[in-house]
Amino acid sequence: MSKEIGEYHSIKEYPRFGKISVDLGYINEEQLKTALDEQVKNNISNKPHINIGRIFLNKKWITYEQILEVLDKSREKEHNVSAFIKAIKRDVRALRLIILLTANVLVFINLSFLSKILNYLPPFSIATIFFFVLGLISISFYLSKLIANKSVEELVGYDKSMNGILNSLRQEIEERKKIEDEIRFQSRQNWEGTFNSINDLITIHDLDFNIINSNNAAKERLQLPDLEVHKEIKCFKYFHGTDSPPEGCPCHKCFETGAPASFDMFEPYLDKYIEIRVIPRFSIDKQLIGLTHIVRDITGRKELEKKLYSLSITDELTGLYNRRGFLTLCEQQLKLANRDNKKMFLMSADIDSLKQINDTVGHKIGDLAIISIADILKETFRESDIVARIGGDEFVILGIDTPDTNIDTLAGRLRENLNAHNSKETEPLIQLSLSYGFTKYDPKHPYSIEELLAKADKLMYEEKHMKK
Repeated sequence: MSKEIGEYHSIKEYPRFGKISVDLGYINEEQLKTALDEQVKNNISNKPHINIGRIFLNKKWITYEQILEVLDKSREKEHNVSAFIKAIKRDVRALRLIILLTANVLVFINLSFLSKILNYLPPFSIATIFFFVLGLISISFYLSKLIANKSVEELVGYDKSMNGILNSLRQEIEERKKIEDEIRFQSRQNWEGTFNSINDLITIHDLDFNIINSNNAAKERLQLPDLEVHKEIKCFKYFHGTDSPPEGCPCHKCFETGAPASFDMFEPYLDKYIEIRVIPRFSIDKQLIGLTHIVRDITGRKELEKKLYSLSITDELTGLYNRRGFLTLCEQQLKLANRDNKKMFLMSADIDSLKQINDTVGHKIGDLAIISIADILKETFRESDIVARIGGDEFVILGIDTPDTNIDTLAGRLRENLNAHNSKETEPLIQLSLSYGFTKYDPKHPYSIEELLAKADKLMYEEKHMKK
């Protein structure tokens, strides 16, 4: 027997059920019938028993109802002895009638024959012949009745034994079915309770992208119709609002490879950042039959990531870029400048006498001075320029060098904004001053960002030294 179908164990000894038992594992219909035959042929116990495990019929799982149907067919087609017994009895009666007619014919022949030779035989011989014929008829009747009764008794015993086995088997199957139905019901309740308590959108798809099952979260969020009524419910319509699977769809990839797939994306149709995971579903013979589709709303996580990233590159006091943010953006801008052959400028600036301000009027006023300088720099330079605070009193600016925004123009604008700030009566009684140095970047003669900073710092410190 093929191991692909299963195993079949025939006669075994079980203390609980008697000496004869048939234990069925994965079997087909013919093996089931063979098991029943062996049970009958070897039944020497008052407790016939057939232990049915999982039954695999024609490579497909069959239900208990189908098992019972097989048993009924076996009883009807192969073990319907009652009808056969009736036929035997009918045939016996016909046989006895034939024997009786034959005997009458023989008696008639004997009497006709005796009438001719009666005058030639002695009375003893005539009596002997008569009793011989009568004995032959009696023996024929007796033997026919004996043979018929013997056969009928064996068949009746066979029929009773078979009925006992089938009834015992049916009772066991029905009891097991009742137990497993209860277990299945409880398991389904537990599974559905867990399935529907999950906040992720979970849908189960067939090979044609149809949603065949879903949890409550998916039903409510996607507004799915009744899945038992509507059979053509395409997943891409409800998740992406499209008439076909979108490019890069993880479901499509899963169907092609038979392997799990996942990715994160912003889905405009749902107006959410989502994480999509798909897990393939296989049949018992390892054929791909569909997939489980899990969608998680990660909008909050994406927004948190943006916030954390913003905090990691932003100076908390001024709202400008910090050193990390400045260096990251500078690398990108210098690559673009090299590609597009654009010149750039870098300015390094330092607040004059910030330590003296902190020591004389306090750090709170010193922080206000830093914030005021940050505002002046943002007002002086363009939105496209990168303005950053890279230290306590250190600022840097990187921008594109154009004819209408050359270094002299920017330096003049900066001085004007500083003077306008210092002339306001509402400002604290301190005068703000900056020392700065400009350097240029030419893609034909490139420098690293560290080299540019070093050159600008040198010019800035030269100006600061001149003020002393």
